[in-house]
Amino acid sequence: MKVTPGVKRTPLLLGASDGALRMDRFYYPPGGHTHWHIHTGEQVLYGESGRGWVRFEGQERVAIEPGGVVHVPVGLRHWHGARPDTALVHVAVTAGGDTEWLGEVTAEEYAGEPGPEAGSPAGTRPSTGPDEVVRAFVAAIERQDLEAALALVTDDVVYDNVPIGAVTGPDGIRNALSRLLGAVDGIEWVTRHQVAVGDVVMNERLDRFQLGDRWVEVPVAGLFVLRDGRIALWRDYFDLATYRRQTGSTSGP
Repeated sequence: MKVTPGVKRTPLLLGASDGALRMDRFYYPPGGHTHWHIHTGEQVLYGESGRGWVRFEGQERVAIEPGGVVHVPVGLRHWHGARPDTALVHVAVTAGGDTEWLGEVTAEEYAGEPGPEAGSPAGTRPSTGPDEVVRAFVAAIERQDLEAALALVTDDVVYDNVPIGAVTGPDGIRNALSRLLGAVDGIEWVTRHQVAVGDVVMNERLDRFQLGDRWVEVPVAGLFVLRDGRIALWRDYFDLATYRRQTGSTSGP
């Protein structure tokens, strides 16, 4: 099984012979998903809790939610997993056959871009809205997957971490976040509210950083401006004194 970290499979039918009906429960953390794959036996996915997607090659994503059923035809390339902001649990019932695992799902494909394998013209941009792009970006940072996050920004992106200062370009963000992630043991960015109007997204977050056995919590107001489906401006407002008071540091996150 080829999946992103944290995805768990629990067989519900034990001792089944080859070619027999299989039933498995899958858990995906927020942003977790499978790789692209195909089945040689018919499959049905039943949503148990949380929210996620099933994406068939060349098609829009199909929502999978509690009580929902998604039919997976034989031989159709696809992936499935959780949305960026919530975990997903679904049961997979497969009528015999096998699974052929293919390539990884890119950050662009996860965010909704059709991708060249689906026959889309070169240079197309993500078909999802700015809201989902920002959620995917935040989820990638929480997973500490910087390359997935940077795939969602423009080449001239500006990251203005008020009141610390601004950096420019993907390398600037990579350097800034690498220092941050290297100094903490864990990270959770809890989005409490998020609104999107056109290409502008604003959110209210509680950014949590694990230092040893304790968590530092910083309320943050974020502004994201997108261009052609990518983040061109990322600006975070927070109280630096709140961070320093909890850490005793003279620097910031």
